[in-house]
Amino acid sequence: MRTWLKLPERERPTLGVITFNSQQQSLIEDLLDQKRREFSELEWFFARDRIEPTVVKNLENVQGDERDVMLFSITFGPDHAGKLTMDFGALNRDGGDRRLNVAVTRARQELMVYSSITSDQIDKGRTRAEGVGHLKTFLDYAERGAIALPAVDKGSVGSFDSPFEQAVSAALDARGWTIVPQIGVSGFRIDLGVVHPTSRAPFWPASNATAPPIIARRPRATGTRSGRRC
Repeated sequence: MRTWLKLPERERPTLGVITFNSQQQSLIEDLLDQKRREFSELEWFFARDRIEPTVVKNLENVQGDERDVMLFSITFGPDHAGKLTMDFGALNRDGGDRRLNVAVTRARQELMVYSSITSDQIDKGRTRAEGVGHLKTFLDYAERGAIALPAVDKGSVGSFDSPFEQAVSAALDARGWTIVPQIGVSGFRIDLGVVHPTSRAPFWPASNATAPPIIARRPRATGTRSGRRC
């Protein structure tokens, strides 16, 4: 917050915090109150006359609230014996997956994840709760970025965009490769995908057929047990 205060007022984001339950919410509210007493300049974020003052909510009551930046607190961890239960409160109940979906879509610009566990610590074999499975997938995405998104082979979702692509596809097909045009998980798609013959990943890495090769780098993150931008 003190870093954001250095920005001109019009550039400062509105802020919110999302917790998993009311106990975690109360603890964070108390910690923020302590910092507000220590640093009076932080009151700018909490002023009642602001259209969107900083809020602290939990999974049960965050629906309807949006802020520019949301800080998502996931403070579950192993007990003294080192065992992590698969009890994540509201996520284990019916509709837990919908509560998680609401929580991770409250940020207009940026969602920062603060987690005391990593995705590999969540064992879906020990719970049938759909919400817990979604949490594991979400944390994996927070840790690794878009590379964690599951690749779904739906066949061709479009046709060739140019005769050049058709020619490349025909040449590769003649060499025994299986070609799928227009693959991807967003509006920008890879022109040609070459089906991998043995890997669990369905396609070989590829570059756009009409552009020079591009080296893709994984998005840099700031650590799972501290803040992770999504």
